[in-house]
Amino acid sequence: MKNAEGKVNATVTTNKAKMEAFVKVVKWEADAYQYLKGNLTQMTDENFLEYLKVKAINEFNQKNLIIGEVDGHILHAKPKV
Repeated sequence: MKNAEGKVNATVTTNKAKMEAFVKVVKWEADAYQYLKGNLTQMTDENFLEYLKVKAINEFNQKNLIIGEVDGHILHAKPKV
């Protein structure tokens, strides 16, 4: 019985730690996006979302292709160093 209780307690503790870590990461991301949005005041919400999409796509762009444009600025992936 103690072995089963130990496994349950370990699982609960692990799940709680994972949940708390997830909440911290999501809060950090939200704070970072709020800061970024505050510093890009000339962008509308729609332009800001497009900017984030293009930046996310460019993170996976292996050939450094131009993928998008926001407010007349061409966005492309930076070469990996």
